[in-house]
Amino acid sequence: MDKFNDYDKLLESYNNLEKEFTKKCQQLSQLKNTSGTSLDEPPQAQTLQDFLATFPEAQAYKEQLSQAVNNPQYSQSTDAYTRCYFDMLRQNYVSKEALAQDEDFLQQYVLSNNDVVSKLLQKVSPSVASTPTVISGNAGAMSVALPTRPKTIAEASKLAQQFFN
Repeated sequence: MDKFNDYDKLLESYNNLEKEFTKKCQQLSQLKNTSGTSLDEPPQAQTLQDFLATFPEAQAYKEQLSQAVNNPQYSQSTDAYTRCYFDMLRQNYVSKEALAQDEDFLQQYVLSNNDVVSKLLQKVSPSVASTPTVISGNAGAMSVALPTRPKTIAEASKLAQQFFN
């Protein structure tokens, strides 16, 4: 009430404001009629083809999207496919830590990739990553069986004969 000294001036200002508002509404209505469009009409809804052109990686979810977009929470939205797709991604999100604990993921995507395994081995131990040289032949071979030592000369003679045969 600081701006207005009495209630009559307040009422007069309110009436002037109401007249201006009515005038603006009429101008807006005339603009709508001359342009031929209504501001009350919703914009054109997004089609599945338009959405897939924008997000080609969503092709894998095409069937799920076409069914889920009819859900009431999406049906009134002009960007229903986008909202539905991002909700699906949010629901199916798996953290990196969880993937690192998933044995199937590790077998399929990490351990089956030779480049990844090689880098891992180099990180753990450079000596493990290099291929060891193979020693072949009899040189340096050790016997696994305990050696038999003769206790008498007769046993030594017998062993010598077996050795030469």
